[in-house]
Amino acid sequence: SALFNAEARFPPPSCHRGTREAILRELKDWVKQDTPQVFPNDSSIRWLYGPAGAGKSAIAQTFAEACAKDGILAGSFFFLRADPSRNKPERLFTTLALQIAGAMRELHSIINSVAVKNPSVLTSSIEIQFNDLILLPWQIPFLSTLETSGSLLSTRAQIIIIDGLDECSNSRDQQRILSILKDAVHKFLPFRILIASRPEPRIKESFDESDLRAISRRIPLDDNLYQASQEIREFLQDRFREILHHHSHTMEHVARPWPTHNQIEVLVEKSSGHFIYPSTVLNYVDDDGAVPADRLDVVLGIRTLEGESPFAELDALYHQIL
Repeated sequence: SALFNAEARFPPPSCHRGTREAILRELKDWVKQDTPQVFPNDSSIRWLYGPAGAGKSAIAQTFAEACAKDGILAGSFFFLRADPSRNKPERLFTTLALQIAGAMRELHSIINSVAVKNPSVLTSSIEIQFNDLILLPWQIPFLSTLETSGSLLSTRAQIIIIDGLDECSNSRDQQRILSILKDAVHKFLPFRILIASRPEPRIKESFDESDLRAISRRIPLDDNLYQASQEIREFLQDRFREILHHHSHTMEHVARPWPTHNQIEVLVEKSSGHFIYPSTVLNYVDDDGAVPADRLDVVLGIRTLEGESPFAELDALYHQIL
């Protein structure tokens, strides 16, 4: 259920067409660089961070889909605090190992052999899981290939994506995961690693340490840097056009243009550069059986509905944070 294409995550968050293009282009350019096969450098790990609702998971999902299409995705794992199978570290590296075995033909039989010969590895510490199922299996064909031909292991799989690290419920486990990945890069694991999370204290503390800082770069989801407000404006305009078409019968009596320029600008301002707000508004307005214009009026405070909150989804998110 933690993979980017898992049914349990359907429909997954994803970037609306035409949005987040700058940051997605930056990530694609990073992966296309020569992979640090021999010595780690500051291109090995990227930390995409920002507050709740900034769109980190949507970016990670869209990027994972693009990498899978290009055949360069080694594995993905999307943490979720509310899912007992995805809010702990125990299944992270076994899930990644399964995907790596499928993506890299040279490693399939080796990883399979490890699991068959030593089934207890699946319930061992995450340090042992990573070492036995990912690091050592890769080093065996890597060293063998070097000895026989002087070339590197042939594979296109280049990227591991871990989203929502802050939703791994124990902050000490978050640090353990980062420590394992840091050590692996220093031991010449050839993958690039994208980690997306909120800038929680323990995670930030790990990235501030010199060993991890030397092999990573940070990507803050900054409105000024990536012009999120303009993209939110375009997102709202596109989705409202779709809503107007979908609800054409119930919206016959509503004056055009709908919504007005001023109404959209109010929503953009209220979003504060975070996609969670317009997404919540649009889901509420587009509800089947409702009149979208009436629901937009509720959102803008023009009228109220008894016993109904247009921001129930947003309230739940921030209740969890608090």
